[in-house]
Parts: sequence; C-alpha cells; structure tokens
Amino acid sequence: MNTPMTRGNTAMKPVSLGDFQGKVVVVSSVPSLDTPVCDLETKRFNHEAEALGPDVQILTVSMDLPFAQKRWCGAMGVDKLVTLSDHFEAE
Repeated sequence: MNTPMTRGNTAMKPVSLGDFQGKVVVVSSVPSLDTPVCDLETKRFNHEAEALGPDVQILTVSMDLPFAQKRWCGAMGVDKLVTLSDHFEAE
C-alpha cells in the first residue's frame, strides 16, 4: 500500500503505510494532542512502545499542524512513535 495515509509528518513530507513495510503498524487517531485525553493516550502509547521492540511502529494521526506536533512531542518527551498530521485533507 503506497497510498498516502496522511499529508505529512513533522517534516511536512507525505507518508504512506508502505514506508513501514515489514513492521507491525498500530495507528492511533486523535483530534488534537493538546487536549487532555489525547495527550494522555499518546503519552501512554509512547510508553508502551518501549517494550514492543523495533518490529512495531506506532503512528498517531491528529489534525494538529506538524509544527504543533513537533512542539508537543518535544515538550512531553514523546520519541517512540511517529506523529502524522491530517490537517491538509481531513480524511
């Protein structure tokens, strides 16, 4: 599957599920990382990702702009999952 999954990562580059070929992919979808429940959920997934090993990739898709995702991840120490933004197409 090389169809774009969302319009971009924090580097504003398109991403597809094919980019994670050979890995088990867990997709989490949240409205915004800056809301209490989404914040808690994403931090929990980041914590759980440590024990899953390199063959599992967690993707969190939100409507936040990539710049806001990068800021949030830095402030919260989230570095074990990939955040993706669907703000361009809202699909």
